[in-house]
Amino acid sequence: MRAVAEDGGVLLSLEGHQLVTLDSAETMRAVLDEVDSPLVKCDFDPVNWITLGTVYATGPAIERMVALLGPHIVSAHAKDVIVEDRLVVHLDSVAAGEGLLDYPTFLRLMEGLNPDYPIIVEGASVAQLPAVRGFLERQARALGIAVY
Repeated sequence: MRAVAEDGGVLLSLEGHQLVTLDSAETMRAVLDEVDSPLVKCDFDPVNWITLGTVYATGPAIERMVALLGPHIVSAHAKDVIVEDRLVVHLDSVAAGEGLLDYPTFLRLMEGLNPDYPIIVEGASVAQLPAVRGFLERQARALGIAVY
């Protein structure tokens, strides 16, 4: 991975999820530390690592993830998480603003890492995009974060 990124001069931004090898912020950090390349970093999608144990306390979970990954984060995904009762408890992703993710914490920490890092909307239909944009802009403005 390191050789590919460095030989090609291309930034690789890895994304983790509970259902893949990069199943936690800890695993992501261990892999990125081992690769040790300025061109192999990570996309931060906190919803992908929210668990039943953290879904009702996403702010502290996000803070822990950013504390582990901060130097490696170069972008983020904006979506949300909900809890559903489908015979068993199920966590699902939904459009940003429709769930339990602590957006003030998420946006504040991303702004603190680098105000120029992109936050890419994910998990929203085209029809939902105006509402998601409005939600994200309101959240950012409330925190004094410029949106462009």
